[in-house]
Amino acid sequence: MDVQIVDVGPKRLACVRHVGPYEEAGVAWEKLSAWACPKGVFLPDTEYLGFSHDDPGTVPASELRYDACLTVADDVEGEGEVQVRHFAGGTYGKYLHKGPYDGLKQVYYDLYTKWLPASGREPRPEPPFEKCLNDPHSTPPEELLTEVHIPLK
Repeated sequence: MDVQIVDVGPKRLACVRHVGPYEEAGVAWEKLSAWACPKGVFLPDTEYLGFSHDDPGTVPASELRYDACLTVADDVEGEGEVQVRHFAGGTYGKYLHKGPYDGLKQVYYDLYTKWLPASGREPRPEPPFEKCLNDPHSTPPEELLTEVHIPLK
């Protein structure tokens, strides 16, 4: 695996929490978009981040927690299901996945069971995240680009 060690800066995020199977997290993205569109918070440099809080190998699918997030300006406030939070950033192992989102489960498995033990690095007790680099509504699944970030000490 071609994994880069990168430092990710702090960010202010608007987030919607999904509880349930990760494959159904698109509902959170729909809610976040429905909130964001009328507010005009989508800017050319907006980043789209998804945080997977739980290991699907140890947590029942019905209890998995996922946060669909986008970067927002300092003056944006949350409301309803949309919470605004600060992301501190830090050091991460970053892997670029090209292809459908359903391939991400294997990417996480390989990162945590193969790359991480061989790297000599230790994970930080924080959730990994994905950064979507292109629009899933206008990009063929085989052309989707997703950066997977795992937190490192």
